[in-house]
Amino acid sequence: MTRTLFRAAACAAALLFVVSACAAPPVPPTTPAPTVTALVRATLPPTWTPTPPPTVAPPTALPSPTPTRTPAPTLSAAERCANFVVNSNIKHLRSFGRGDQIAFLVNASTPDGIRLTVRQRFSGENLNADVPGGSLVGLQLPLKRLSAYGLYDWTLTLRDGETAVCTVSGAFIYRANPFPPQAD
Repeated sequence: MTRTLFRAAACAAALLFVVSACAAPPVPPTTPAPTVTALVRATLPPTWTPTPPPTVAPPTALPSPTPTRTPAPTLSAAERCANFVVNSNIKHLRSFGRGDQIAFLVNASTPDGIRLTVRQRFSGENLNADVPGGSLVGLQLPLKRLSAYGLYDWTLTLRDGETAVCTVSGAFIYRANPFPPQAD
């Protein structure tokens, strides 16, 4: 019985071989032939395309308006003297020592120059300082810069060029051993 089954299987296989050999060859699946189309580039939106730089117009020959300054009113000599105010630590004939300083605070609201002159009364020796004017000027003089002890006259002069417009003056004593500080 096993032989019969073996023979039946062999016959079936031979029959399958013969049938498949007589059959038509297999047909490959049909695929459509590729079609070639022309490549068309899309136009970019305007925001993507570069724009040429703007053309700058050449400068015009028209003058531009410039503000003109209004000149400050010219003050008379009397008005300049009224504005010339001097404050100082010097009272008339006050005594100072070698380590002391004299100080002036001057309100000269004009651009005129100010000259400080300190002169020893007996020898005539001068010490001068020229300072530009302005609204508020501070002057300080260390007395050790003076050459000798004695009686000194001081003068503050408001000038217009080399012409004296106003003068404020006084005197002090420069001593080796000044008197005790004076009450103001």
